[in-house]
Amino acid sequence: MTEIESAKKAGEIEEFQASQLLESLGRAADASPDAKLKAFEAAIAEHTGPRFSMGSSGYVPNVDLPDLVTLVGEEKAEQLLRRALAARVSLSPKSDAEATTLLARRLATRSPELLAVPQWSLVKTADSVELFEAMVKRFPPKADDEDYLFKVARRYHIIGLILADRTDDALRAADEAGDDFDLPYDLGARLGRGVYEAPVRAFCTPT
Repeated sequence: MTEIESAKKAGEIEEFQASQLLESLGRAADASPDAKLKAFEAAIAEHTGPRFSMGSSGYVPNVDLPDLVTLVGEEKAEQLLRRALAARVSLSPKSDAEATTLLARRLATRSPELLAVPQWSLVKTADSVELFEAMVKRFPPKADDEDYLFKVARRYHIIGLILADRTDDALRAADEAGDDFDLPYDLGARLGRGVYEAPVRAFCTPT
């Protein structure tokens, strides 16, 4: 960056070119592993405070969840995740953070008392039934709840109930969901490839 500024002052490159180069360097710096880690820690520290219930009107910001396991190892990642789960933030797992998402899911399922707010974004697989039920018990949703993330999580929960052969529970959950019960996109794609098809078809077929 210093060299770019010097070249601009010396007239060796145009001001527009210099600004473009500096912007690109800034994006690269923001995308570095160290920058991701520092940004995550700063966001968690900023929003660590009093807990509040699902019914609170308090604003809960989204915080990107990077692949902490790769960045700092599983032991350090667990420490950071425990702090994150105790913060007033909604974690938004990145697509390349699978190991970290699985670790966060295990921690939240095993110790739901850690959660300051529900982490519905962690319920993005059909095997998250236990986590969903633990969070609903801790943060009962309101009858008129319009939380989009909760609605998506509930869809995965219903599919999970079907796959676990908990038909009565799945029927009750689908009835409560009403018009909101449809397949998440990725599960719909899997059905098209034959994955999960038999149990879901059996559930949806009148007897």
